[in-house]
Amino acid sequence: MTNKISEKEILESLNGLQKAEAPAFFYTRLKGRMQQQLLTSSAKKTFAFKPLFVVALLCVVLTVNIFSLVEFKHLPKSEEIMQTNKSITIETFANAYNLDVASVYQ
Repeated sequence: MTNKISEKEILESLNGLQKAEAPAFFYTRLKGRMQQQLLTSSAKKTFAFKPLFVVALLCVVLTVNIFSLVEFKHLPKSEEIMQTNKSITIETFANAYNLDVASVYQ
């Protein structure tokens, strides 16, 4: 059983429509909330650019770099690196990484 609604009934249902209205002071409250949100979000973004934060971050990066350079100088130099006149072949590469035939199948 299907209900067929005529075009006239549809048009008559539109007769009682009224314009929707916002509550009192709606736009004032909306603007206030938007401004408050804008202020709080901009305060969070400017924290990363404060001079004290930038100086502290640069000090940390500089300290890590100096520490890594000092530790890099103290690394023992391997025998393969010090021998520059030795030709580099597949066998030397395999020996450096312990990739001889016996080690692959064990």
